[in-house]
Amino acid sequence: MAELLGLLAEASRLHSGMKCWLVQERAHRGSSHDVFRIEFSDSTQWAMRVCRGPHDWPAELRAVKTLDQIKHRHPRIRAPQVHGTKHPVWFMEWIEGSPMESWSRELSQRARQGFLDDMADFLLQLWSTPAPVPTYPTPVTPYSAWLTDSIDRGLRRTLSGDARWGDAMDYLIMRSMVAYYSIAVDEYTQIGIAHGDLSTHNIMVDSSLRVTGVIDWDWLYLAPLPAVIHHPWFIADVPGWKKDWNHDGQTFEWDREYLELAEKQLQIVLSKHPRYADLTGVQRIRQMLKEG
Repeated sequence: MAELLGLLAEASRLHSGMKCWLVQERAHRGSSHDVFRIEFSDSTQWAMRVCRGPHDWPAELRAVKTLDQIKHRHPRIRAPQVHGTKHPVWFMEWIEGSPMESWSRELSQRARQGFLDDMADFLLQLWSTPAPVPTYPTPVTPYSAWLTDSIDRGLRRTLSGDARWGDAMDYLIMRSMVAYYSIAVDEYTQIGIAHGDLSTHNIMVDSSLRVTGVIDWDWLYLAPLPAVIHHPWFIADVPGWKKDWNHDGQTFEWDREYLELAEKQLQIVLSKHPRYADLTGVQRIRQMLKEG
């Protein structure tokens, strides 16, 4: 309790000394963190995201720095503003809404279109944010080398018994396909930013399924642009990918086509570089290989 009072005091300091309190004492519990909702005397609400892993804090600080850069470049992106950190806590904007939880063809077409329009807007802003230069070595690793290394990590996890899915043969087959599917995109040497865990649980929506914000940025990573640009996993239909929900074998071709069209239309409106359109249309095979 004393530690919690200290965190509330730090939140107050970050918000011009205004008094604050817990909206509810019970935390929202994530896989690696607890989130407390706090309110200030001016009715502003923040989230206190408390990291539980003792060795995760350096990675969390790197994620905070990159998220700050994303918000600076795209202030209206649907992601929380981080107001400050103090080990082991992020103090950040509270995102209203509820986790989407699942995706289904039973949702109305209008609701799905609105959601996918919001995701197209979010993804284009994320993909067009330059990666922090000092955090990535030069010369840049080509996509084919990055993908080979990713698949090899999956192969090693399989051999050690730590893999979530697949066997050694799956990874060896994927490895044999790298050259064929990467040759056309190795020319894209820009480094991009990926959320790292863009699941339904981390997308907050309102009652009409419009996106209010994307949360849980601690798995954020940098990679060559062809590895970053892909569909959200819950509409990708990647064989073997384990969903937290099941809708009797539903597939989501229409959703992918609609999202790609929405992204291309937004690129024209926002005058974004056509490389994003070039990469979105052929992303599914790369995504299947990337699951390593």
